[in-house]
Amino acid sequence: MTVKWHQRLKYALVRRWKIAQGFARFYWGKAQQALALSARARRWIRRGALVLAASGLFGWVFWTQATPQALPAPGSLSPATGFADQLRAAVADRYRLTIALPAAADRQMPSGTGGRSPIDAAAVPGPPEPVAVPARPVPTPAELPWPVRGQVVAEPGWRRHPSFGNWRFEPWIRLTAAPGEPVRAVLPGTVTEAGRDPEGGVRIIVDHGSGLVTVYGNLGHGLVVPGQRVSGSAAVGLAAHDVGATVYFAVYQDGEAVDPRALLAPQ
Repeated sequence: MTVKWHQRLKYALVRRWKIAQGFARFYWGKAQQALALSARARRWIRRGALVLAASGLFGWVFWTQATPQALPAPGSLSPATGFADQLRAAVADRYRLTIALPAAADRQMPSGTGGRSPIDAAAVPGPPEPVAVPARPVPTPAELPWPVRGQVVAEPGWRRHPSFGNWRFEPWIRLTAAPGEPVRAVLPGTVTEAGRDPEGGVRIIVDHGSGLVTVYGNLGHGLVVPGQRVSGSAAVGLAAHDVGATVYFAVYQDGEAVDPRALLAPQ
């Protein structure tokens, strides 16, 4: 069912008139309490306020509903910075096909070509040859020293969060540690992070180069700062002083988690 414009205008006027009446009653009651005017003065002030509100409401509805604003015609707005022209030129340069034509002396237009210059298919460049990508470096298994002299109490896998109840994958192993035992770096590198651990305690992250990164978490205290160079087996932190404390150890190669048990030397 199509609603005519005067019906829309009537609905808008009635709706806005009721809203204006509600506002007028509310604020008029407040004004009565504050001013305590006579009945006749209040009546004339009320009429004047209603007339002003109705006039303003009618003008607002007339200009917003009855006379829709004309939109600018496409292309009438001139670009201020020329960005559209620059974008078109960049796209044209990117997708333009450059063809090497023979010299002017060798270009002879044979009959039947309609005045068009022939194109040598051999002059069109072909696709580039595939280049072999070298394999990313991976640490040799069973060579890295252990960060602490403890037993593995948790292996990498999916676990439910004790507080939130959601499932998450933990790529690290958890090791038992004596209270206050030093936690040592497994390789020389540069400390990239040393601060609060979201799992609790302190977290230390060491970058060893070639995309290899090790993480030492749930520590009781940190002994290094970001940007510091550490040597192999250097203490980067201390385990918590609680009895039965654990620390976790994770290894990442090019941003992907690696099972630390495959890289640590046999105990």
